[in-house]
Formats: sequence, C-alpha cells, structure tokens
Amino acid sequence: MNRLDFFTGGHPFSTDDITFLQAAARDGFKFSLDYGPAYIFSGCELQGNTSGLPVTCTEGYIAYKGEIMYVPAHQVVADYDDLIIIDLRWEPYEETDATYSPRVYADSNNRNVHIKRMARVVDVSVVGVDNTFYNPKKDFIYLSNGWQAGTNTVPTPYYRMEAGRIHLYGDIHLDATPTSPNSPFMQINEGLRPEENQQFIVLTSDIWDGTFNITNPDYTWIRVDTDGKCWANQTVGAATSINLSGISWRIHH
Repeated sequence: MNRLDFFTGGHPFSTDDITFLQAAARDGFKFSLDYGPAYIFSGCELQGNTSGLPVTCTEGYIAYKGEIMYVPAHQVVADYDDLIIIDLRWEPYEETDATYSPRVYADSNNRNVHIKRMARVVDVSVVGVDNTFYNPKKDFIYLSNGWQAGTNTVPTPYYRMEAGRIHLYGDIHLDATPTSPNSPFMQINEGLRPEENQQFIVLTSDIWDGTFNITNPDYTWIRVDTDGKCWANQTVGAATSINLSGISWRIHH
C-alpha cells in the first residue's frame, strides 16, 4: 500500500497529502476486497415478506466495489416475496456526519467535510439506482422449467457465498412432466456467476437418508455457464435426485 514519508524539520501541511493517504487506503481495500461488485460481511438480511408491505433490511456491512460500507437498518420499499429478490439492488449514498462541526475555510466559507458513505437496498424501479444486485450470503435456489427440490432428506437447495466463491447445497430432481424440456434448472444473478463455463460430476441416488443410506448410487453432470444458466442431465429420470453438494466456483467480476 502506498504511504507518505515524514521527515523531521517541519512537514508542511497540504491537502494533497491527505488526498494521497485517502487514495492509498482505498486502493488497499480495492485489491484486498476481491469478492465481486458487492459482498455482505455481516447482517443485511431481509425480514418480513407480507404481500404489499415493505420489508426491513437489518444493519450490517458490505464490501462494495473496493469500499467497506456501513448499511443501517432500513425499510426496503418493494413488494417483496421469495421470487422477486432479483429485483433488488444496492444503492450507495452519502450523508454529512453531524457529530463534527463544519470547517471554516480561508475564504471564510463553512463547509461540511466529514462524509459518511453508506449503502441501502432498493427496488430496481428506483430511478438512477446502481445495477449491482442484492445477493444474500445465503439464499434458497429458485428452480424452474420443471425442476424441483429433491425428495431426499437433505437440505432444500440453497447457495452460500464465502470469500468470493459460491457453494451449492441440497438436491434437485426433474418433475415427471417438465414444463420446458432441455431448459436450465435455474439462472444465477449477476455478481454470482463464474468467469468461465464450469462442468461438475455429481452424485445421484433414488434415496439417501439421515444415516447416509444410499439406494442406486450413480453420477451425472451439472453445467454452470457464464450467463448464469445452470443445466443438469435430464436423462437421469424423475425418480432420481441430483446432489448439488461439492459444486463451487469463483465469482467473476
């Protein structure tokens, strides 16, 4: 990280020095917070999903494009349910820190120079909002085109984001009458997608239970594309569940 050298003899005060130090700190964060456009460190969970009412985003912190931003608890003015999370985005904003007095400049003007950079979640319909998705650190996988959560006693399919990687868990299976044959089973939000197309070999089974008894074990493939589309082998049959555990990729940004 860049630094400022100080020498004895009376260092002259300059705003250029402050600007240099501020830029050095930001550059250091930019390369160390290599987790994608936005990454939740803590909190920032959505609570409440009553139709027609706003929900609350809890207090927390995020890494946002090389900066660490505080997220105060706030209401998300959006008609939210489990299927509309893709419509939520991050919006950075600034406020003057009222705990500090304005500074009197040499030109006799008072100026507020202590600025707090924060972020909030808003609906995509808000004019001028950034296009960086609100992506929880953990969320259920929303299946489509005839794919459903597996019938085994393993977790409902979900993803977890950890240190710039996505990990999938749970299992899926194909409905006996798929709505759209030869279609992806889900599409991943921007900000969570891989840099290159990925293909994985995964376990399949008719049954696996809490004691890890497995009936008719086999394997098949899962493919995750850079456009967010996730594909699974549809020839395994509707009675067979596909385990997603072990699927992981680095987020591209």
